[in-house]
Amino acid sequence: MKIAYFILCLSLISGIVSGQSSRTLKTKPPDVKPSADQVMLSGVFTGDVYTNKLLGITIQTPKNWYRAEEKVNQTVLPKGRQIVGESRSEAIGEALDESVAHSRILFQATSLSPGSLGSWAALVSGIERLPTPTSKEEYSEANRQLILGQPNLKITAEPFVKNLGGTEWSALEVENSTSGTKVSQLYLTTVKKGFAIFFIISRIDDTHKGVILDSLNTITFK
Repeated sequence: MKIAYFILCLSLISGIVSGQSSRTLKTKPPDVKPSADQVMLSGVFTGDVYTNKLLGITIQTPKNWYRAEEKVNQTVLPKGRQIVGESRSEAIGEALDESVAHSRILFQATSLSPGSLGSWAALVSGIERLPTPTSKEEYSEANRQLILGQPNLKITAEPFVKNLGGTEWSALEVENSTSGTKVSQLYLTTVKKGFAIFFIISRIDDTHKGVILDSLNTITFK
């Protein structure tokens, strides 16, 4: 679908920049946790199972879904930052730039390969290396504020908590309208080891809803 890439860019950046927009930058103590690149590179797929050793997370992605190449993942953040940054103040723009610099896409799995027609859905995961201690509630709320500033995004349910893999995630349901097409999205965020970990689930109908929920229920942490 032609709209899928734009939706993905917009939704991803809404998640990853959220921790920055509401924080005041302060002098930071020495930070010895891994870099965002180190975390990204520690993730591997074995078949459809994704494991990230540094985060300690494992998830079974939907079987036989298409996975974007790393070079595609690298283009999503700058494009999304440009979309979200439109008409923002200079200070917010600088915060967005810092957030993007410390964020990485871990993987993008979609029900369709590029150029294919049919029922489109996506399961995307990413991280942001947090410069200061931030709770999942703070991160999610900043995310919500960014969403409220986007004309084609509408929050459809109050934020709630979802338990996955023995961990509480802040959840937010959003409707994304682009070119007359409505896309249901679910944002999930938690904080582990100084990193915000997020999943963004997007779908145009309920065809893949059960498959995605089954996938999320396989999340485990070690």
